Amino acid sequence: MKTIQTVYFVLISAVICSCSSLSEKVDIKTIDKTVEKIKKDNPKLDSNKIYFLNRLVAISKGTESFAKFLNNPSLNEYILDKKEFDIERDNIFNYFKAEKITFKDIFDEFDLTKAIEDSIFKANYALLVEIDKFCVERQIVRDSLDAYYAGIKDSINKLLQIKLISIQSTEQDYRDVVFVKIQFINNTDKPIEAVSFSLELTDNLGNKLATLNCRSNDRIVKSNYGYWTYDKWENEMIYKNLKNMRAENVSIVQTINKLNINGVILSSEEEINSENVLSTINLSYTTPKYLRGYCSYLEENDDLYIQMSAVNADIGKEKDKRTPILIKYIELSGKVFNFDKKPSS
Repeated sequence: MKTIQTVYFVLISAVICSCSSLSEKVDIKTIDKTVEKIKKDNPKLDSNKIYFLNRLVAISKGTESFAKFLNNPSLNEYILDKKEFDIERDNIFNYFKAEKITFKDIFDEFDLTKAIEDSIFKANYALLVEIDKFCVERQIVRDSLDAYYAGIKDSINKLLQIKLISIQSTEQDYRDVVFVKIQFINNTDKPIEAVSFSLELTDNLGNKLATLNCRSNDRIVKSNYGYWTYDKWENEMIYKNLKNMRAENVSIVQTINKLNINGVILSSEEEINSENVLSTINLSYTTPKYLRGYCSYLEENDDLYIQMSAVNADIGKEKDKRTPILIKYIELSGKVFNFDKKPSS
């Protein structure tokens, strides 16, 4: 009996401990200790709640802490300067204080958000399945096209051999330049009128030196030579990596992208659709564990995309009505960025 009482006491204590830490009000003065205690008392917090806690702590400590938390150089450039950041940070915590908001209040809205999404997604499950089916089929087509063009690329590569003849550092028109001399060897019985190719250069230790993207419209019957110049200013990294290299210490891997053989153009690259540049990119779609109607292959004018947008709009409306704390937090925390600010070059 005593053992049962002890177990009951431990369980009740754990529940009380967990609830008490969540019942703490959000306060910038105590947030570090409170968050640490919440994590300790609630070891099974989901990733969204943990991210929220970590982000809020980072914001509370200022710009440097927040930038370190984001760890995203391209996004960090838009963070407000310290003085402005501190104002927006204080606005966030003043809102929590004025409304006497606890961590439990916030977490309850996280749970409500999930419930809203689950309910609406369940009501539209047939649409989610249809979107997933569409994306799986698109992925199969994309994989097949990639395999096809990989085979074409291998075949075209065999039609023309490229050799690196020399690398020479010199001066031209008062500019420091590197000359790269290349030999073309035609492996066909017809003249090659033009070629587009790339060369990946590595040293004897396997370090990548440069990738040269080149074109030539010089006719190649059996063999011919081409010269490419890279100056110190417009091609700084190529110049820097090649200026002290000798051709015999450099290995190349060639990729022939396009050939004009006696007027017939062969291409190892899929033509890019100017109206949809992303159409040739393999997005590696796989069916997720939980269907949410997201698929990068969908375009804005697709009927499935339009239907899913309406579903997401319904979810948004419900969140606006039923999760005011999270909506306000998103609004206020978004103000720590200034996306009109010109990023540093």
